[in-house]
Amino acid sequence: MADSCRGGCASTAVKSINGVLSNMGYQWGRFIWWLGQNSAAVQALAAVVTVLLTGVLIFVTIRYVLLTRKLVEASEASIRAGFMPDINANIDFTHPRKDELSIYVKNTAEPPICILRAKLIGGSLFKWAETANPPNEYAAELKFGPSDITSLTSLFLRKNEEARGVFRITPIEHIDDADWLKAINYRVSLTATVIIEVSDITGRILYSFTVLRDAETANTRIRTQFPSSFDKT
Repeated sequence: MADSCRGGCASTAVKSINGVLSNMGYQWGRFIWWLGQNSAAVQALAAVVTVLLTGVLIFVTIRYVLLTRKLVEASEASIRAGFMPDINANIDFTHPRKDELSIYVKNTAEPPICILRAKLIGGSLFKWAETANPPNEYAAELKFGPSDITSLTSLFLRKNEEARGVFRITPIEHIDDADWLKAINYRVSLTATVIIEVSDITGRILYSFTVLRDAETANTRIRTQFPSSFDKT
């Protein structure tokens, strides 16, 4: 009796499975037939889905780019917050020569700096009048042109460490060597502008310092720029 029941149950289960499979085959056949009869609609629907998926992909990509940019900006802002360079600097003649200038640089901030490059933007030698009345009256101005300061490049300075660069000056206008030497050996005042580019130890954060020597007071003014304006001068 039990064996007969088991046999009947198994037969019923097999018939049920066959029925399900048969129904699935029938439904699949109907689906294939429908696709064949409505191929244009299917292609249109596929095109719409493709456009929607492309739009979603573009949106996700833009969001990813914006998020990555914000993370990079936040990282750089964090680095900049810990890197605030400051220097003392002075420009003067390399006495007794007056056709050669030197610039002295000292790191006065806590973080170390790397002096990447430096250049003379330009300047003038003001020849004093032979009489001092009225005061601060100059008899002539001799302008000199820009030049790279190769002795002040790729230098690493910790706090309170110093560096010095020396460079020659040449007049912009053509002048005989004898007249040039005669002019610079006279009593003259100097104005000159030098720009120095520095970075942190990673080389990622760039600042520039514009150093201006004033002819009348012989004082030096320093202006800090971030980001570096070295290539703009």
